[in-house]
Amino acid sequence: MTWVCYDIASESSCRMPAEEQLLESLADHAYDDHAIFSVRLAFDEAVANAIKHGNKMDPSKRVSIRMDVDAERAIIEVEDQGNGFCDGDLPDPRAAQNIEKPHGRGVMLMKAYMDEVKYEKCGRLVRMVKYREGVSKSPRSDT
Repeated sequence: MTWVCYDIASESSCRMPAEEQLLESLADHAYDDHAIFSVRLAFDEAVANAIKHGNKMDPSKRVSIRMDVDAERAIIEVEDQGNGFCDGDLPDPRAAQNIEKPHGRGVMLMKAYMDEVKYEKCGRLVRMVKYREGVSKSPRSDT
């Protein structure tokens, strides 16, 4: 595996070099438009959550991004310096009382568009995997 790593400030504009690298890597490995859309959406949501909810927009806190893209799968890890959270405690954004709330759908979207979404380090790190179309979705031993 060849990890590409970024350590960014807790500002949404700081994600752009990492996002550009990610999109370039996906294109270089001939991922289709749907996969590129899916990965980009999940990446944007994960970084936004790390900045807003994890680091609470604190400019002194950092967000670490690690990516590895090859012809079989794209792995993205986003880690913040916040207090963490329990994925199971999140309210269901599809519930009637939450439908009109302007937030709370990011994790649901990440899970819908990626093949694997796993939280580690008490919720401070999210690890997402998108397998290229036609590739077996069984985890590899080197991940």
